Amino acid sequence: MLRLTNTIYKQKKFFKVYKKCLPSLIWIKMLENNAYNLMSQLIQESQSLWRIKDTYKKDAVGCSECLEFWDKMEKEKAKNIDELTELIKKHLD
Repeated sequence: MLRLTNTIYKQKKFFKVYKKCLPSLIWIKMLENNAYNLMSQLIQESQSLWRIKDTYKKDAVGCSECLEFWDKMEKEKAKNIDELTELIKKHLD
């Protein structure tokens, strides 16, 4: 019984604090969503860049046109990764 009473007390205390913080929590939730999206895209770009370096360029060794294409893509992905990293830093500060 004492354990149940302590749990109920803790829940009531939590909801009092939660109600006070609710407006700022809604704003933080939106920020977290946006930051999550940026981080998710950063992961996609990083994985894509790794595949280009590790696999695609090795497979294209016989074709100079394909190697040029993968070099160009590699530079674009690196640029995207740098931009995403800067955006994430801004949103998490």
